[in-house]
Amino acid sequence: LIELLVVIFIMCLSFSLAYISFGDFGKTRQVKYTAEEMKNIIELYRDQAVLESTHYTIITSIHGLTIFKNDSQNTTITKKITLPRDIILSPALTIEILASRYMTPFTIFLGVNSNKQIVKLVGKADGSLHIEK
Repeated sequence: LIELLVVIFIMCLSFSLAYISFGDFGKTRQVKYTAEEMKNIIELYRDQAVLESTHYTIITSIHGLTIFKNDSQNTTITKKITLPRDIILSPALTIEILASRYMTPFTIFLGVNSNKQIVKLVGKADGSLHIEK
């Protein structure tokens, strides 16, 4: 009986050490990677707007992005991006990217249900983007 209690104690100790070392089991890391991916996507469409002399509209929602290409004659959906499960984006907003490289200034927070503001993605009017952790 004592041997069984010792084995259970050792297993509990191992699980608690594993939980402390893993923390949230990679959710924070996944949010940071998602923010980096979003930054790269916005930079891609910013550069694409300059190359094509057109402008793009990015509409954010709690679970992703929808990107529209605005030509002089029509507006078409270019891409729809869904965020990984359990990752939340706030607030919902519209980002206009012009052919002159300028865009609507914005601040987007990415997080999970328990912590909605793990990472902040900031875009400035001159087209620069940076991530704050």
